[in-house]
Amino acid sequence: MTTLRTRPALLLVALGAAALLISGCGGGGSDSVTAVTTTPGADGGTTSAGPEPTTTDSGTAAGDETGTADGTPAPDAAPAEPAPTGTDPVTDPAGPTAPAAVLANIRWSDRGTYDRLVLDFTGPFGGYQVQYVDSLTEDPTGDPVELAGGAVLAVSIQGATRNNAFQTSDTTPLETYGGPARVAPNLPNLKEVADAGDFEAVLTFGVGLDRKAGFKVMHLTGPERLVIDVAH
Repeated sequence: MTTLRTRPALLLVALGAAALLISGCGGGGSDSVTAVTTTPGADGGTTSAGPEPTTTDSGTAAGDETGTADGTPAPDAAPAEPAPTGTDPVTDPAGPTAPAAVLANIRWSDRGTYDRLVLDFTGPFGGYQVQYVDSLTEDPTGDPVELAGGAVLAVSIQGATRNNAFQTSDTTPLETYGGPARVAPNLPNLKEVADAGDFEAVLTFGVGLDRKAGFKVMHLTGPERLVIDVAH
């Protein structure tokens, strides 16, 4: 059995050349209402709270996700697109960033042939790894992380956090993710997303799926976000 206990080295186990699929997002929908709160630093900074605005990547449509952390129903899905088929681990070996990016939103949608999970961040993050595991433990406690469904994807991201208190300064204000640690999209395959660790600027999630299926991973900008598509 594969048991994942995340470590700061981002679990760079001997995966070989895992397939990294980079592409744009499309479709219609609304952003999550989950917000990041910014607290002034010693230089006086600003304070803001509220949903992230819908943005557009080059060559893609705005509003690429629909579901929200508060359970708001999604509008009609966009026309069905081909579902991903690969099940091998996906790894981006890029190193961590400084300062660490703070989680801003968790979003999701049913895309007709696959489900989409989106993790928005306040700035650039580092490398990441997404892989199927038989069980998941929290970093660094080692406590088991239970998830709904019959399959688990482990997501580990370097240079990312929910709370950047460890790196605040006169020029880096305190930012904190204000959303829930666990959400239940209850889509055809994507059933649950849960906190699985936030330790030494390595942020980890467990993704509970109804069944093991093909997936792909994309690192997009405008805003910075990690997108995971999982076939129905």
